Amino acid sequence: MVTVNIGTKAPAKKKSTTKKSSTLKTANDVTRLASNVLTVDKKARDAKAARAKTAEAKADTKKKAASRKCPGCGKADSTGAAFCPACGTKMEADLTRICPSCGAADVPITAAFCPGCGGKMD
Repeated sequence: MVTVNIGTKAPAKKKSTTKKSSTLKTANDVTRLASNVLTVDKKARDAKAARAKTAEAKADTKKKAASRKCPGCGKADSTGAAFCPACGTKMEADLTRICPSCGAADVPITAAFCPGCGGKMD
């Protein structure tokens, strides 16, 4: 025997508050996911290489500063001062700079753009 209550509403279903995890349904989904992972990995490698290049260029600049010699007395100057601390002669100006985008050293100080990457020199 089946009893039916007439005039009563069926209880409302509760909405699930948990987020369903996405599943990979097709080969395209897998390919797209792999492509995204590879893109992120490549960007991370490129950023790491750019940081290494910048650090190398800064080390080269410090090495150049350490190897500067005064044109007047011949003493080595590692401070990067405009004038020799020993005799007061004006030191030769460094006419290059480092590219902020790619880290290329020896970019002419008059250049508006880096000859290596085309990035704007600030």
